[in-house]
Amino acid sequence: MTDHVLLSDLCSICNNKAPKYRCPRCATQTCSLPCYKRHQAWAQCSGKRDPTTFVSKSRLTTAAGIDHDFNFLASIEQAFEKAEEKSQDVGLEVSNSKRFEPSKDSGFRQHLDKTGVFILKAPTGMTRQKENNTNWSKKHRMIMWTVEWSHQDRGRDLDRVREDIPLVKAYADHLHSKLILSKKRKRDSTEVVDNPSSSNTRKESLTPHDTSAKEQSPKTCEDITSIVQKMYFYLVKPRTSGSKDVLIPVQSSEPLSQCLKDRTILEFPTIFALQYPPTDLPEPYVLEKAYLEQSRQDMVELQQIVAEADSSSLLNDHHSQTPNDSKNILNSQKILQVLKQDVRSLT
Repeated sequence: MTDHVLLSDLCSICNNKAPKYRCPRCATQTCSLPCYKRHQAWAQCSGKRDPTTFVSKSRLTTAAGIDHDFNFLASIEQAFEKAEEKSQDVGLEVSNSKRFEPSKDSGFRQHLDKTGVFILKAPTGMTRQKENNTNWSKKHRMIMWTVEWSHQDRGRDLDRVREDIPLVKAYADHLHSKLILSKKRKRDSTEVVDNPSSSNTRKESLTPHDTSAKEQSPKTCEDITSIVQKMYFYLVKPRTSGSKDVLIPVQSSEPLSQCLKDRTILEFPTIFALQYPPTDLPEPYVLEKAYLEQSRQDMVELQQIVAEADSSSLLNDHHSQTPNDSKNILNSQKILQVLKQDVRSLT
């Protein structure tokens, strides 16, 4: 019988016994620890699983695929914990974050609790976390917010806005500041071009390359006034599913503090200034009301699926089950619980 055994079915090192182990790194099959050690020495293989290895989409939803991702994340967490313990052993002070973290007794925290504004924190080092310069003004006893203005052309600007300023005035002041800055840059570029000592390379770099953007930008204070009067303002709902921007209509005459009352924001508010009224929003925008209604419908459909799955599992209980079958049922129940939690988070 042994004469008909294929080499691929035997240990890849000794070619004598059936393999029992598989290398996590390169999937080489070996029959024993000595053979595995020889494989590492001969192939210069570390034996550690490569988390960047391509995994097909069909394998991502399997138990092995989920375990692979979980083990990768767990290894990162363990590495952080070991590094923190090591630094503490040698007497180094570990700072988890350089972000502004108000204490519970600070005016900033008390003001947030009073207005019902909940701030979601982005991971340390992410761009949004670095851009957040929101702070508490002791002089005015109010919050100076970092605000992200998103324009009609999907352009994006950051601004500092005091919370007692109406949105329409804050946006107009922002456009006015941009207008002054663009005029200053144009004046400086003109002076450089008119200077005969400037090089030809410098002159070419100052040639306008985006005339359409300049034509659409306001050129006078009257242009700013006419633009702002046509605008509708929307607060962005953070961390939603799908690719659409979920918008919450806010009154342009209200101050920023009133627009953020009882709302959730990611680090700092993102406000869209659009010429579309709430009744005529195009793609890829959707109102919060329509988004929540769609989420409720998805929840009802999921509950129906869960009910059907529960009823089918009850029927299966009357039949004999192997230990593997009971594990599969348990895993299915866990998956259904995760799906329920995901849908609840959307509402």
